[in-house]
Amino acid sequence: MNFDLNSEQIELRDQLRRFMQREVTPLIDVSEASRTFPFELFPKLAEFGYMGGTLAESDGGLGIDYVTWSMMFEQLGYHWLSLRTMLNCTNVPMLMLASHGTPAQKEKYLKPLTQGKRSVFTAITEPNVGSNPAAVQARAELKGDHYVLSGRKLWISNGLWGDFGIVVARTYSPD
Repeated sequence: MNFDLNSEQIELRDQLRRFMQREVTPLIDVSEASRTFPFELFPKLAEFGYMGGTLAESDGGLGIDYVTWSMMFEQLGYHWLSLRTMLNCTNVPMLMLASHGTPAQKEKYLKPLTQGKRSVFTAITEPNVGSNPAAVQARAELKGDHYVLSGRKLWISNGLWGDFGIVVARTYSPD
């Protein structure tokens, strides 16, 4: 596989560098010192495809190839690692919603994420098993037409600011 950037990718990389210098770099020190995150960047980043960009267009993505996607995230990490981490934590739930969500869930949750209008948390890590999703002990028990969660989670990515989220749990049905 060829990992050399083509002329369009180089142009995008240069455009991203200018954007990061202009829009992101001035926010870093204040955000890190105050332990806050500038979510107002999300809609601007969505325009570049940072929000679910590898998803199919039918799911609100841009169908970006993985060489381009990797280059884009390299630019994030170069300028501000916390921003790259936040977008990683945002894109994983988007992939889950695109792969497993119903049309109604995609409309309600995925669409505003791809537009940068909402933020999401992910709850995987547990006290006894760490971040091993195969060993989670939290349970989601079916009670009528909904699930009731029980268990403990630690280090919930974006837990303070997520508008909604994905909780990894074992499903259980009393039947």
